[in-house]
Amino acid sequence: MPMLLLAALWTLLLLRLFLDTRAAFPLAFEMVGDQDMKIAPGSGAVSDRKSRRAESEEAATEAYLHQRKLGNTQRAAKLGTRMAETLIATTLPAPPPGVAAAEYHTQLRVLCAFAVNRALEERAPGSIVAQSALAAFYDTLQDLDPDFYEAISESGAFSLYMYLYRSEAAEPMAFATAFAEVCGHPGSYDIGLYAYRQAYARALGMIDAVDFQ
Repeated sequence: MPMLLLAALWTLLLLRLFLDTRAAFPLAFEMVGDQDMKIAPGSGAVSDRKSRRAESEEAATEAYLHQRKLGNTQRAAKLGTRMAETLIATTLPAPPPGVAAAEYHTQLRVLCAFAVNRALEERAPGSIVAQSALAAFYDTLQDLDPDFYEAISESGAFSLYMYLYRSEAAEPMAFATAFAEVCGHPGSYDIGLYAYRQAYARALGMIDAVDFQ
């Protein structure tokens, strides 16, 4: 390829790169003369946002270190581990006649795991403690029963319960109704309601028994 043509193509490439960058960040810079560039008005807002984000991250770090210094994150981790062990060891109600027990019990445990999740979010003393307990809870479930952990991760049912919880339909009856729909058996409503209430009450009791500082 002739050198003049190659130089022309290279110049066009650089020009296209500059124009694309300028279009993507119209307030980031403006040209002054042929060579100089200066920061345009409005770019200070970006700096302010970065500053606020840094301050927020620093505050979150300080809050975490404070909870750790008090021993609360360690207590929360132990609590989450015990909750997972309790869930796996819990004897579940028998399924309705003609319903496969294995899949049914998996769905019941998904509902109970959600009950634990809700209890921790509502009763733990602060989001840092709650998240520390939840991390240990799910890590332990993954260690004890990888298949069940995968069922939670991929379950549309768990997402449905979380959706109901975030909406106004956060009553036990709503979760029991959703459980019955997931299982496809009307008789599952009473079983789901009983299992949810038991798991939720047990989780609250376990949280209250911890001496958080």
